Amino acid sequence: MGHSGPKQHSHRLAVEHMKSNKPVTAKIINDILAYCDISISDEILKDLLNSPRFVFNDLNKDETIKSIKDKIGSYSGKIQIPGVYIFRHKVTGQKYVGSSSQLAVRLNGYLKETHKPIGQLIPLLNKEKLSNFVLEVIPLCNNYGFRSEIVLEQYFLLDPSFNLNTIRVVNNPSGSNAKPLYM
Repeated sequence: MGHSGPKQHSHRLAVEHMKSNKPVTAKIINDILAYCDISISDEILKDLLNSPRFVFNDLNKDETIKSIKDKIGSYSGKIQIPGVYIFRHKVTGQKYVGSSSQLAVRLNGYLKETHKPIGQLIPLLNKEKLSNFVLEVIPLCNNYGFRSEIVLEQYFLLDPSFNLNTIRVVNNPSGSNAKPLYM
């Protein structure tokens, strides 16, 4: 499907890998992300996985929101940090991973509950409230010449424990969310 990758659909590659129970390697990620011309090494993958992380337990407290802003900046700031975020339900352990090139903007939508209630995570956040979730944030300042947040999110999407994610390929290249274009 991709420019330099295998002639197989990215979604099929992701599902097949998840069924294999094998560890995720740079080659697997490169094959899945071939559609967007991203290629990494195992060393870069290891470096991304060892990036600093911040864990926030009390998402309903003002001091937690201030701490998040101190770590990743403001949603209205001129400089936006890319990164990955993980929501985990405190009781059930259900998990969701996402990424953004503008991490503060994306997280602000969750924290202010302004995202549309679609998918599995947002309706659950609205029902259960933020106080029932832990937020892990992985800001990525070194992009290695590519969007490193996409690579790291793809790594996590191949982990079946992220059971609130329904699509297993980052940026959904299938076009299932795309609107038809008429000319």
